[in-house]
Amino acid sequence: MPRKYKKKHTTKKYSESNFQLALDLVKKGYSIRAAAREFSIPYTTLNSHVNNQIFYDRVGRPTKFSEEEEGYLEQAALLLQVT
Repeated sequence: MPRKYKKKHTTKKYSESNFQLALDLVKKGYSIRAAAREFSIPYTTLNSHVNNQIFYDRVGRPTKFSEEEEGYLEQAALLLQVT
């Protein structure tokens, strides 16, 4: 019988608004470690963003279609669904 798969790590457990609040606090002079602790954000993540060492804005592999192409396909599918 196969075993149940256990994920190696979890996804982020903080909201984007809390992350922005932590960044604002650091920009106002609060320490990175204290802001990370207060908003439950990993220190290394907050430190990387503060020091502009982040080169991505999305997680995962790149999408096949652009936002414009996705919108067009969505409208086409809805149009075909109606007729």
